[in-house]
Amino acid sequence: MPTESFTLTMKYFSAVGAALFSSTFAYTCTNLTVPVELTARNGVFDYAAPQTNIDVTNFFLKMAESSGNYSEVLLLNVGVL
Repeated sequence: MPTESFTLTMKYFSAVGAALFSSTFAYTCTNLTVPVELTARNGVFDYAAPQTNIDVTNFFLKMAESSGNYSEVLLLNVGVL
């Protein structure tokens, strides 16, 4: 049965071994730069903040209608950044 000092020594050597093992492969890492073009579209909507619970309910009922696109009705402009 291993003693406590033996167990601690083995843990230490395991940690040192893992550090040495990982450092031998660290030199193979390569920094890559990948050019990426980003754009964002921001919609401007013609809608005032709801004032009552009924206004909120009506807004969500209109958004949930399957026969129309309420967000398209409210959309004024689309800006591209």
